Amino acid sequence: MLPKVMLAKLPLKVKIEAFFHLTGFSVHIYVLMLMTMILPAMYTRLLPYAPGTVGQSVFDVAIFALATMSAMLFYAASQIELFGDWRTILKFMPMLMALGVGLCVSNTKAILEALFGKKTEFVRTPKYGDARTVPSPDVHLPRKKKRFDYVPVVEIAFAIYMLVCLVLSVAGGGRTILWAPFLAMFTFGFLYVSLLSLQTRYAVRKDRQALKQQIRP
Repeated sequence: MLPKVMLAKLPLKVKIEAFFHLTGFSVHIYVLMLMTMILPAMYTRLLPYAPGTVGQSVFDVAIFALATMSAMLFYAASQIELFGDWRTILKFMPMLMALGVGLCVSNTKAILEALFGKKTEFVRTPKYGDARTVPSPDVHLPRKKKRFDYVPVVEIAFAIYMLVCLVLSVAGGGRTILWAPFLAMFTFGFLYVSLLSLQTRYAVRKDRQALKQQIRP
């Protein structure tokens, strides 16, 4: 849609707003890339000849915070609209950041599928109930070739990856210790989302098996 909007006879401010609106979810690709680069960045800080000052760690955390500031402001604005109290935001912000990072794998997959023109179901987050839609017993279930769902596996792999980074950040002491709170949130986010994904897929499989028993002659 973006090329059509940019080539249309519309005011510049409309095109600018449409650009940010239509490309907003691409942030999940950048978040996934950022998560992947944490260990190499940490490795450069843990080398024997690398300067390990607390000031440098503060600088690293400041750069990282600026990189994630847009997402934090986005979540903060939504919570202010919901609760009207900025103090409430502080209570939910760590969980929102953890979930936002945990969802970057499934959302990156969705974005790439859209960019390459692959039509898929709009299932981007693990949910209770919505994914467990079971048709009537009178409806014949079409036979579909089962495909291996690798998204939960990748999410668990990133959870382990973040856990390794967390352990290294604590072991690094003053060089990387300030990274630890962020890495703990990211580890929890990937692990929480991956477990929800597995639980949802297990529930769907169980429901479909129950339905097949009902329609079996």
